[in-house]
Amino acid sequence: LLSARESSLVVPKPRSEEVAEEEEVIVQCDNKYYVRRVHPGFFAQTLGFFMRSMVQQYRMMNVLASDTVLVIVSAVLVGFLFRNKDLDQISAVVFLVTLTTGLASTQSALRVFGHERHEYWREAASGMNRFSYFIGKNLAQSFWLFFAPGVFTLIFTSLKAPRAATADTYKILLMGQIACHALGELISVLVHPSKAQLFGCIIALLLNMVGGTNPTVPDLDGMGFIGVFLYSISYARYMTEALTVAELTNTTPVLKPVLTATTAQFSWNIERSQLDLDLQWMGILALVCYFFTFVFMVSTHRNKQK
Repeated sequence: LLSARESSLVVPKPRSEEVAEEEEVIVQCDNKYYVRRVHPGFFAQTLGFFMRSMVQQYRMMNVLASDTVLVIVSAVLVGFLFRNKDLDQISAVVFLVTLTTGLASTQSALRVFGHERHEYWREAASGMNRFSYFIGKNLAQSFWLFFAPGVFTLIFTSLKAPRAATADTYKILLMGQIACHALGELISVLVHPSKAQLFGCIIALLLNMVGGTNPTVPDLDGMGFIGVFLYSISYARYMTEALTVAELTNTTPVLKPVLTATTAQFSWNIERSQLDLDLQWMGILALVCYFFTFVFMVSTHRNKQK
């Protein structure tokens, strides 16, 4: 121990030097025991988001039940309204089928990303792989994308007994469902959730208005570039033509005059190859919507993802 005289000769260190030494010790200790955070790989994160989304859907079984009831009611109404109608009313049938598909699918797609904005921003800020999140969430929607068209096809074909093959009807409704689902996801990342439902209904209705039934494709061609562009980006344009092709290609020779008049009025190409082409175009529209959904999801609200 220092004596009183010796202790009085000790010059105390400045406060800044003491703090500097303490911080140096802390940094050294942190570097010694610090373990760098390692994020899971792409596939591990994708699987994690897929499983979490499946659990969320299981806990929201009442929402899935309500969506299923909506599909059943739509199929029953359309099937009963046109149960024994002639081929000259096919345009009204396909218009209602495409409209109900668009409304039901876009509304269910709004919940995929629109209701998880804050969770996505928080996890993106923590280093989450955004593409894994996007893929995992969409993979979890696969069951509904295949289930809803199957329910509609089963009920609609049982009531109306169309001439088209059941497999063709299901394929057309499936591609229309996927295209509208992708459109709904795009709307959900661009529009605030409080207004997304209204926007989804309006856009689905507008796309059906330029789908080629009324006004017809020749009428839209008369509007120039605007008319051609509008029906080119409308899923209803390709879904309407595909349903018509599937129905009219299986008609008997007796009904050939009706087929000729219908194709002349709506400028539809009633060839079997046209059905496959329409399915491809609906797939392209879906891919474009999915692409822009991811782009806008990543590029918008960047300050909240940091």
